[in-house]
Amino acid sequence: MTKAPPAKRPRWKKIYLRVPLIYAGIGVLWILFSDRVLLLIVEDTEELTRLQIFKGWFYVGVTALLLYLLLRREVRKLEASHRALAKSEAKFKAIFNQTFQFLGLLTPEGKTIAANDTALNFAGSEADKVFGKPFWETPWWTHSAAIQEQIQHAIQRASEGQFVRFETTNIGEQGEIIDIDFSLKPVYGRQGEVLYLIPEGRDITERKRTESELSAYRTHLEELVEERTLDLKNAQEELLRKEKLATLGRLTSTVSHELRNPLGSIRNAIYTLDQSIAEVQRTEQIERSFQFAERNIQRCVMVI
Repeated sequence: MTKAPPAKRPRWKKIYLRVPLIYAGIGVLWILFSDRVLLLIVEDTEELTRLQIFKGWFYVGVTALLLYLLLRREVRKLEASHRALAKSEAKFKAIFNQTFQFLGLLTPEGKTIAANDTALNFAGSEADKVFGKPFWETPWWTHSAAIQEQIQHAIQRASEGQFVRFETTNIGEQGEIIDIDFSLKPVYGRQGEVLYLIPEGRDITERKRTESELSAYRTHLEELVEERTLDLKNAQEELLRKEKLATLGRLTSTVSHELRNPLGSIRNAIYTLDQSIAEVQRTEQIERSFQFAERNIQRCVMVI
């Protein structure tokens, strides 16, 4: 926590001390010096009395003139300070009320001291209806008891010197809810004590809406990617299956071709043997063997 520098004595207190001290000092010196001079140069009592009266009026006139000049100088300085202060205050009010952010001023206990026009106009409220109220009971927080409790706790932390910041919501005059980036900043006095709290709110509704839309879009993209990945996986599996079938078809065609030629040769050889054996030599067993061989050759041809 950064403490303020030690307090300085106010200028007006310096003036109040300096003026009487100067007046008393001049008075004492004048009385001592003038009386001694008169006693040295005047012997007549009546003349001495008359000169002392004149001396007194002269002192009053001179000191009055000096006081006038001194006070006029100080008054001009004070007037210049007041003009500078008024100008600074006008500049502060212009910035305070024209900013787009919600700004206010609280006591360390959370009493509302000030709120800028931006905040008041949003809530559709007036200064006299807000000032003096606990900040958590003002119109901006009436839509949620939980948020009111959160604000009260944040004020307690800020009054202890902590800077507090979090995202919350405000309710407007028409019942609209907006998202705000809210903060509470303590203002310190010269002795390091917390004098005020500055609440500030920045409308982040559009940012939150954009973040929500981006999140939804990202989720949608992830779903599309997942769906596309599944489609690609299925397509790849289908392609592999077709490739396997095509490979099997080519293999079957090759095997069929390779088997047909030997089977044809075997059939021709059996036919030649069948024709070569004379009728007298043909037995029933030989006949069955030829028929068996022919049937199996036919079966192989049908398979391939």
